[in-house]
Amino acid sequence: MFYNKIVSDLNWVINSPAVFTDCCKSLHKIEYNSLFSPESCSISLIELDKNPFRLHDFLNSRNIHLIGKYFEVLLEFALINSISIEMIISNVQIKKRNRDTLGEIDFLYRDISSGKIIHLEAAGKFYLAYKNESNWENFIGPNPADNLRLKMDHLLNHQSVITTLPETRDYLHSIGITEKITQRVLLKGFIFYPYILFYSRNFIVPEFASEHHLKGWWLKLNEVSILENSTSRYAVLERKEWMVPAKKSFSGTLDASNLIMFVEKYFSSNNYPLLIVELCESSDLYLEVSRGFIVSNNWPHPED
Repeated sequence: MFYNKIVSDLNWVINSPAVFTDCCKSLHKIEYNSLFSPESCSISLIELDKNPFRLHDFLNSRNIHLIGKYFEVLLEFALINSISIEMIISNVQIKKRNRDTLGEIDFLYRDISSGKIIHLEAAGKFYLAYKNESNWENFIGPNPADNLRLKMDHLLNHQSVITTLPETRDYLHSIGITEKITQRVLLKGFIFYPYILFYSRNFIVPEFASEHHLKGWWLKLNEVSILENSTSRYAVLERKEWMVPAKKSFSGTLDASNLIMFVEKYFSSNNYPLLIVELCESSDLYLEVSRGFIVSNNWPHPED
């Protein structure tokens, strides 16, 4: 356990499991394993936890207002500080000759052990299983305009192929990169399943998902009464808290009845889902035991 929140988030980016497994050989671009090993980081997370200024400075030099960008910047810091990787470029926009943007390369680096040049596109995402089905479009983001199918199609068929385009090859040649490039896609995050299915362990995971992917539950507003007899404490998470397991003091928690009142008041004037955590007491803190989204009764169809 780390004391500094951003070091905890960095540890999550490095060590949390990827969403997918390696059982699908046809999706050869997907990165299933950790990019890192404990001995590959040139900077100790324990030491960074004691003195996080280097990480703070790095984050302050980037745009991290959105949680997706925050994930990418933390991953960039980890890659830069890996002794097994030589970073070549990151977050470089590729433009047509008319200056229109074709896309952006997230990360291009050389793997020291193999000598290969890797083009990595990465994302940290949160999806809710709308029905008990495995197809990717069934897994919908808190913003229902996003789903796992759209994201993976974009990662695999748009972002990862940008290094094959003539404009990109011209740019890479201009900086001395002429070797073959290997494309990789990395997806980390959580999949949330309907509450009853989650606790009965009767849910269906996304096609090709790893059994070790991070999981939670979700409820509609009209279902939150299922929590009313719970003796657990709860907390509502801000987006900057969405990555790592939560830990709260007693004053930062709510009992079930107060949580339900808070949620009902929130959705009287808001539609965006809330991420909450269930907590149990441990010494002088309350630690996360489960997490879940509460969504409006109309989600994912706000027009209904």
